[in-house]
Amino acid sequence: MNKIFAGFLILSFNVSADGVSDLNTFANNISSMSSEFSQVVLDKKGLKLQDVQGVMLFKRPNKFRWDYLKPYQNQIISDGERLYMYDQELRQVSINPIAKVAGSTPLLIIAGKNVEKYFILKNIDDQNYTEANQNIKWVEATPKEEGAGFSKVILGLSDNKLSVMKIVDAFEHTTTISFKNAKYNISLTDNDFLFKLPDGVDVVQSGAIPDPTNSSSNIKNKTKNVDVK
Repeated sequence: MNKIFAGFLILSFNVSADGVSDLNTFANNISSMSSEFSQVVLDKKGLKLQDVQGVMLFKRPNKFRWDYLKPYQNQIISDGERLYMYDQELRQVSINPIAKVAGSTPLLIIAGKNVEKYFILKNIDDQNYTEANQNIKWVEATPKEEGAGFSKVILGLSDNKLSVMKIVDAFEHTTTISFKNAKYNISLTDNDFLFKLPDGVDVVQSGAIPDPTNSSSNIKNKTKNVDVK
């Protein structure tokens, strides 16, 4: 009887410490985060296609900011209503309502609240991650939406905190994002998630944009520097 009871305790501990549980704890207990990150993209043969660095912020629900710093400066910003993707080389920014792209935006997995509305979550085995901290639990998130542009996202969590994120796209390219010097539950304001439109860029909008008569969501001029809230 004692052995059975001990076995039950071990089983219960393993279930409660699984990756999906850790991800839910992360979503419920971490309201904001800032971190440096490195991002490496490999093709399906393992050849490196990209190696970039930057900083990120998020604040629940649905506000996030990714600033790529090296070797180029691109941005991905959500103000909670709209998603802005700025490509410095193309001098172009695309704008989409968050409600339209929620199921096809991997970053909302870590910044959103209702992840399982858009993604199917399951625990998976060790991913042979090579960083020093090997006590990582892994979760696979598969988009429910067809044509999301990626096949799955794999998240690695340690002590209920996000350590690494892998995105596998339709071409079997794997993007690995590693986080370091992270800070949690920090004070952030909505102003931290404003998109400043650079001079002379092309603006591509898709779908229904929030009421333009609302001054907090109005793009005044695409050829001037403006704060878009």
